[in-house]
Amino acid sequence: MTGNADELVEIVRYADRSEIPLVVRGNGGSVFGFVFTRGIVIDVNRMKKIQLDPDNWSAVIEPGVTAFELQKAVTQQGYRVNTAEPAATVCANIVCTGLFSTWANAYGVGADHIVDMTFVDRHGTVFRINDKNAPNVFGFEQAVHPPPGICTEARVRMHPVTDDEEGILVPFTSLADALFFARDISRRRIGLAVGILGGHYLSTFISPTESLAEKTRDIFSGILEMTHVVSVIGDKYARNSIKQMVPCVIESNTLKMLMLGLPRLAGSGWTDIVTGLESDRPAYESIFSQEMLPVLEQVLAPSPETLAAAVDEDLREFYTNLYSRPHMTDMVWLTMFRIVSARMSRHKHMFAFLIYAPLDRVDVIQDLIASFADIAETHVIDHDLGFITPMDFGKRGILEYDYYIDHTDRTESEKIQQAMKDIEPMIDKLSAATRGVKFLKYIFSQGCARKENFLYT
Repeated sequence: MTGNADELVEIVRYADRSEIPLVVRGNGGSVFGFVFTRGIVIDVNRMKKIQLDPDNWSAVIEPGVTAFELQKAVTQQGYRVNTAEPAATVCANIVCTGLFSTWANAYGVGADHIVDMTFVDRHGTVFRINDKNAPNVFGFEQAVHPPPGICTEARVRMHPVTDDEEGILVPFTSLADALFFARDISRRRIGLAVGILGGHYLSTFISPTESLAEKTRDIFSGILEMTHVVSVIGDKYARNSIKQMVPCVIESNTLKMLMLGLPRLAGSGWTDIVTGLESDRPAYESIFSQEMLPVLEQVLAPSPETLAAAVDEDLREFYTNLYSRPHMTDMVWLTMFRIVSARMSRHKHMFAFLIYAPLDRVDVIQDLIASFADIAETHVIDHDLGFITPMDFGKRGILEYDYYIDHTDRTESEKIQQAMKDIEPMIDKLSAATRGVKFLKYIFSQGCARKENFLYT
């Protein structure tokens, strides 16, 4: 458990001299078992330095700093960083995956996040990536590579936050329409965080229980006819522009009402309202119209107490107090800190497959989703689309498709192993035939690369 960079370098050099294998551990949450070895495990959890430099919009951090710790520190100065789930260590995420999220629409991935990084390679040599004679971590090769070394320090970019940012959801009846809209606003530089969410992803994030999430998903895709939504975080100018582009939006106050009234939304009593609204337009346009919102509020009776009624009785007081806090229904805060993303794996353990793809090729994206679904059905695996986020002004997007298995069941573990034999050739074949398709498998450990090196090849 190294306390500083000098100790870490000394251990690496000792391991190299003694020919002892070693691995580095961030928070120990590797779902692939990469933190196990017969040799030395270097735990960087004690290396927690955070040094903010607001004048240069950057922060210097050590490898034990988690996403939550960094985000909490920079928000106090009026900034944000692009981070992953709260427990994830930031340096490891940058090195491994390039650190993607819905904020990648504005903030990018890979080398876009960093000003400089310091590494110690497997032989104990220390280098900064901005040194002219340093190994070229900015390059990319279509191959599975080991990481360039262990990051001992990183200077990461901070982004200014304005006081008029809010979240907005734009519902759609088809994935194709959602893709076109997300690409269009990205191309027009409208909004910061942008993501296309399926019904499963949205309902899971806003529901305190698994059973309520299932009911909510049926309501969204069935009764309300919103199979996909485009989630956008933006200032007032972005939100005003979006309102002029589409017939219906779900604003932050409406989403808060839905979240706090979710148990009643999942009930059957209010559905008569939808039945009585005769229209040739999707049901969500009528339900979320300005005229209907007061009626919906009366029916849902949104409050922390209403939401808490969905959980077990011994948890209700806790959930009432928790959802009395404004940030638990604040789209901006939830998107920045990603606290509720842990709900994605409460059903079963999640395997997320990430692919970069050209957003103007709706056919490619639909074929990719269909292929994932077919493979999952063949092997009897629970599955669903996660999200799609536009990048680089809508030229490309990153797509997440999720498989769910019970990792304590050996037969389910075997299912995912068999499915992988079908998934990798499918993506490799598509990547070879379609420019702009890249499997995260090949970017893994090349996360410091310039995104242009893999998005444009």
